Amino acid sequence: MFVFIFAIFLLNDITVVSTSPSRNQFQRIFRSPDWTNIMKRDAYSRIQNQQSNDFSEEVLDQRIEAIKFVQIRTNSGRVRGHKTVLENQSIKPVVKFLGIPYAAPPVGKFRWKKTEKPKPWDGVRNASTFGPICPQARNGPLPAALLPVWYRANHSLVQRMRMDEDCLYLNIYVPAKLYASGKLDLILPSLCLTLICRNLCNPLPVMVHFHGYTYAEGSGNFYDGSVLASYGEVIVVTFNYRLGVLGFMSTMESNSPGNYGLWDQVAALKWVSENIDRFGGDPNSVTVFGSGAGASCIGLLMVSVQLDAYFQRAILQSGTALAPWSMVRNPRQQTLGLARAPSVNCYRESSREMVECLKGKSWRDLISVAISTEPYDLAFSPVVDGQDMFLVDNPFNLMEKGEFLNYPVMIGVSPGDGFGYLRDRILYPSGKSFGSDLFDVVVAKFTDSFYDDSEVPLEAIEKLVRFIYTDWADRENPMRLKSSLMELYTDRQFVEPAVRTALHNTNYKNNAFFYTFYHHPGKDPNRSWIESALGEQDPFVFGAPLMGNSAETLFPYNYTKDDIMISTAVMTYWTNFAKNGDPGKGKKQQTRFITEKANCFENVVWPQYEEAGRQHLKISTSPEVGSHYRAQKVELWRSFLPSLSGVSRSSIGDGVNPLKPPRAEPPTISPGTKNPNLATPKVSIFYSDTLTNHRSQPKPSTSETNGLSLQLNITLAVGFVLLFLNIIAFAVVSYHKEKDKYKIDVSTVKT
Repeated sequence: MFVFIFAIFLLNDITVVSTSPSRNQFQRIFRSPDWTNIMKRDAYSRIQNQQSNDFSEEVLDQRIEAIKFVQIRTNSGRVRGHKTVLENQSIKPVVKFLGIPYAAPPVGKFRWKKTEKPKPWDGVRNASTFGPICPQARNGPLPAALLPVWYRANHSLVQRMRMDEDCLYLNIYVPAKLYASGKLDLILPSLCLTLICRNLCNPLPVMVHFHGYTYAEGSGNFYDGSVLASYGEVIVVTFNYRLGVLGFMSTMESNSPGNYGLWDQVAALKWVSENIDRFGGDPNSVTVFGSGAGASCIGLLMVSVQLDAYFQRAILQSGTALAPWSMVRNPRQQTLGLARAPSVNCYRESSREMVECLKGKSWRDLISVAISTEPYDLAFSPVVDGQDMFLVDNPFNLMEKGEFLNYPVMIGVSPGDGFGYLRDRILYPSGKSFGSDLFDVVVAKFTDSFYDDSEVPLEAIEKLVRFIYTDWADRENPMRLKSSLMELYTDRQFVEPAVRTALHNTNYKNNAFFYTFYHHPGKDPNRSWIESALGEQDPFVFGAPLMGNSAETLFPYNYTKDDIMISTAVMTYWTNFAKNGDPGKGKKQQTRFITEKANCFENVVWPQYEEAGRQHLKISTSPEVGSHYRAQKVELWRSFLPSLSGVSRSSIGDGVNPLKPPRAEPPTISPGTKNPNLATPKVSIFYSDTLTNHRSQPKPSTSETNGLSLQLNITLAVGFVLLFLNIIAFAVVSYHKEKDKYKIDVSTVKT
């Protein structure tokens, strides 16, 4: 009875599911003397019957068709979402709420500050159009290594999108079936509706998407969550967060500590937690998912001390917090390089004054500066910002100690995730084709970027890596060289960090599931050697193949029936995991309502990932459960090379990065100094490989080395001998394994 009395008391604070009655009709309803009795009787009957209120498909379709818009009251004000009918008639319509502000505009004095709450608004906000995307470079060089094929191919679409520094908006996709089934079709105050739904309505699980890929570009607007929401019966949320210089610039001082994009993500999750129940979602069943940098951000949130219980499950697609590219190496240098750019001219001796100058610059001027970086590094990325901030320590150390959220996780990689690093290196400026000599140089440069502070000679490590990744049976084949190099990039930058993350979760008794994605969309005879590249899971996760081919989309592939089958299988796995933490439990795999293509996933059992077997699901047209994915190459980077470079596993807990020589750890945030120690940044090209080995430069003279003591010389000599013996033993074992594997493959083909 209290619920109904409270409903009457708050008549002006209503949530409406509208079948387009006029304003006068609404006024007549509310002013009717019998309104109270009508509302009580109608609401009571609906609540009593809603659990068993199963409509026929025909009746449900009629109720969905009657919906024109849905009006919801959030903490900041009312929003009006609109129903959208999808092109594929097998997928029921959705209600879209677009361009909802989840935070105050990060402009003026709020630039490079923590995210603030959104300002309330009066009236009803028409949520029919997207908000602007966050500032990002539209012209000039792109950090191609971590950008998907589909993004680069359709960059013109991005150029046409509205862009502004006021960009912190989110989008919500709700199955229209939810509002038509009677579960939420109550004309009640929003608070009252929330109380009823929490007990009786069976709210839908929520999936919040984190876009990628390099912290410098992208938008939640790119991803239409309609098909995923309707097919999977979940609520999908996409959102923008600050990017590049505006989202991750850091002086490592209190005047600009960095990680603003991460603070935006926390604010978006908090908004969802506080408001999604008004839309029919369950705030206690929120799954976050993303690719590339989006997945890395999720991993960083899971080790942050600032994150409350805003989500309960996580899906990491080709990215983790342990990826070498997940954090910036030299934040001070990047900031100083920006300030010294002629178009900005903000270099000051005082870091505080420098930041104040940068705040006065237009965002267009800031994003137009091409910041030089070291090879395989990003210009602006998350940082360890110190105590009481976002990240108190390196993610490697935090995860090793178990200081991360123990939520169920689903982690996956694609065999071509490293293709972006190779894409622009197949032909070099000199015009010389990619051969074994250039292969050796690229491998050396790549290895040096991780072990330049190694206690053992870099030549030995480089020779070992080249030996492992060289196909000695076909060494001069350019196609095989490209494939080997792509495997090198993929293993080091994606597979090893993903396996390490999965093992950390299983070691601390978290439910973990691992997958490998072996299917690329459409038919492309020019890329037969690339089965799936970075970002090519996204079209399948969002159901793009079910919507056909369109030139006006970021996923412009010539989709096949196989693509449709894979997409429905992926959406089923993803939404099952969002509902119960297990991709194999819940909705059964089926696609025959869309295509006659047989579903090859119907009888597949996806096991949990464990230390012993390391089982994973291979997602392809011939799915299978495998074990120990690329185990030899993973252990090369995970344990063998760190042991050679002088980084022992016993020292991990003492703050040493086990994957490569320790970076200079950023200090705890302190007040801005008058004369900060900002070194001059190195000048290099985005993700370029200089075709000269740095050891070809003049070596120190003999007089510079005479200071070495005899004891040190003996130690180095003994160490090098032991290293050489280890390399020989490891190489022999590796050669025989690869040889046996090759024989098996050949015999299989002949059979």
